[in-house]
Amino acid sequence: MKEVYGIISGMEEIYKKTVNENGICFCNKEELNMTNPKDFDGERTEFTWIPFYEEIAKKLLEYKNKRSQLIEILYSSLKEAGLSSSMYKSDETEPLKNIDPLTFIGSFNRGNKREDRIKLANIIAGKLGLKNRLSDNEQFLSIPILNSQKSTLFFKHCPEEDYDKLWNLFEKALSYSFEKQGEFAESFDLALTVKGTAQSYATMTCYWINPYKILSVDKNNTDLLEEYGIKVPSQLSGKEYLSLLNKVTEKIQDKEIKEKSIPEFSLAAWNNSKQIQGDTKMPEQNNISQYINLLKENRNLILHGAPGTGKTFLAKKIAEGMNAKIGFCQFHPSYDYTDFVEGLRPVKTDDASGIGFERKDGVFKEFCKMAVIASTVSTDNNFFEGLDDNANVWKVSLEGTGDNPTRRDCLANGYIRIGWDEYGDVDFEDFNDYTKGGKTVLKAFVYRMKPGDIVVSCFSENETDAIGIITGDYEYREEGGAYPRYRTVKWLVKDIRENIREKNNNKALTLSSVYKLSISVPDIIEIVKKYLEPKTKSNIQKPFVFIIDEINRGELSKIFGELFFSIDPGYRGLDENGKQKGIVNTQYQNLLTGTSDIFANGFFIPENVYIIGTMNDIDRSVESMDFAMRRRFIFKEVTAEESAENMNIGEEAKSRMTRMNEAISKTEGLNSSYFIGGSYFLGVTDFDKLWNLKLSSLITEYLRGMDDDNSKYDRIKDAYFGNETPNN
Repeated sequence: MKEVYGIISGMEEIYKKTVNENGICFCNKEELNMTNPKDFDGERTEFTWIPFYEEIAKKLLEYKNKRSQLIEILYSSLKEAGLSSSMYKSDETEPLKNIDPLTFIGSFNRGNKREDRIKLANIIAGKLGLKNRLSDNEQFLSIPILNSQKSTLFFKHCPEEDYDKLWNLFEKALSYSFEKQGEFAESFDLALTVKGTAQSYATMTCYWINPYKILSVDKNNTDLLEEYGIKVPSQLSGKEYLSLLNKVTEKIQDKEIKEKSIPEFSLAAWNNSKQIQGDTKMPEQNNISQYINLLKENRNLILHGAPGTGKTFLAKKIAEGMNAKIGFCQFHPSYDYTDFVEGLRPVKTDDASGIGFERKDGVFKEFCKMAVIASTVSTDNNFFEGLDDNANVWKVSLEGTGDNPTRRDCLANGYIRIGWDEYGDVDFEDFNDYTKGGKTVLKAFVYRMKPGDIVVSCFSENETDAIGIITGDYEYREEGGAYPRYRTVKWLVKDIRENIREKNNNKALTLSSVYKLSISVPDIIEIVKKYLEPKTKSNIQKPFVFIIDEINRGELSKIFGELFFSIDPGYRGLDENGKQKGIVNTQYQNLLTGTSDIFANGFFIPENVYIIGTMNDIDRSVESMDFAMRRRFIFKEVTAEESAENMNIGEEAKSRMTRMNEAISKTEGLNSSYFIGGSYFLGVTDFDKLWNLKLSSLITEYLRGMDDDNSKYDRIKDAYFGNETPNN
């Protein structure tokens, strides 16, 4: 065991052993004072955000005694970026009376859109006079972010001295070194006494400003640390945190941890968490570009290949690479025309039977309707800017129904307000005393509603008088009186009278203050368009990509019906006379005649809609795709080798996969369609377990009914394990 040194501030004794009696493990001075990956292994992994964060952190030291100026910079920057400042307010009124630098940096490290984070950070940089800026392509690799509902390191009623504790933690984290470990430990312990400063928040914010020396103990990192045999306590003292940091630094230096630096470790932890959730590393951009070009040229693309080659993942990445709106469905033997195009669906009625039937758009037709709306609504004035791709539609009652002072105030000033003022300004996450009602409403208004959702104001049981996009987080404002709970709103239309009962599944609007409606976003946009003045059409059409997973598992003729004609790539867009090509009458077209539906005169696939299908080459549960469908698509194989590269599965996994696939290719009756793809190996560390639980049964199924199946199985197994003896 190597000797290591450390000094604990406030103690005179110098420790010269691997682990002292207080449980602190120290790395040596030379290791700890290393600043970047090149010191460890001669190479440097670029994290483009680090120079910017380092500069802004050093600059903030100048504002330790100029905190009011820092608050002003924060508010003015949020306003200039078009972002809500609702998360940054004092107990009574805005603005904050005090602030710490970690909370300040946290303003562009919240759960906002990447573009908004970049925009805000660069605005702040300009106001602080920084040299560095974040590029438009910044990905914030390895940066853990704050919960969007909790963006300060303190709660309300925070004593003045608590802010000083957070400033002290910031200073000690920024200057963290071997000689100052003890000071950092003390400042860490003091910071955790500040109400609202959780362990994960404290460590992740320190990591932002000193990422090569301080590790965040967010969930992703702690999960990966456990894979390396390091258990992180749920509550760390400063001494225990030092021990953890030193242990990680030592393991990186000794290459017991394969990542070469703490930022690389954090990035690996994030990738690992995505793999567990079924996601993977993004393929190289030039590879994605090839697929994008194929799709744009042909409009309909089928990705096929062996099991586990990441075809669905690749389809999503193609769509993301086009900056497209994504639609998704999965075909199966029971899937039919009514699911995909349109059909009659049961609805509740007021008659004696209580049940009727109503024509409803299928998932693909509704997707095409959204694409038409997107291509016809002007984007010149960013009218629908802020609308989330996955927006929910909420109903809100503004002091009941009809005209009233609260409604007039909300429509005039751009927000919505609800009541339950008797509860006061409480944290509803920990609040359980709902004796006076309102639990469902308040939980929805405070936590479930999000910026980018649509809100519909209730004027009567059937009518709305205003429709808008929610732009801000929940706020409590005492000046609101009996209706003190606010969210800012960008009103799209107001002072209207629109009957929405039919589009809301024929349901009346109830007295409940807040709840989700059954109206689709396309229907809402259709309503809004009725009240807009004519706009110049944008020449830029946002692409819409519809992904059909397992496309060969459905009965395609039954599902597509007359759409076989309209999906042909040659029947998209307008003809030379300006008329829409590829128009077909759907099975329930007569029910749309004379209505305001976009497809009242016939259905067509918009020019900005693209289709990607995925299929396994060896799926024996379905018959082969008929030629009428085949000629309307181009087919691109995704190989096992490509999947291994795209998913970054690691060298050992890649080696085992390659050996096994070579053995499969040499097995009579099998071919490359039976190869095993990279997704089987995602996040795998126990290769014996992988074989026993997944691969063994798959290979057995491949060989079922073949001559000499046992010896063929053994050859493939031996190739997978190489010279190892598996643990069965």
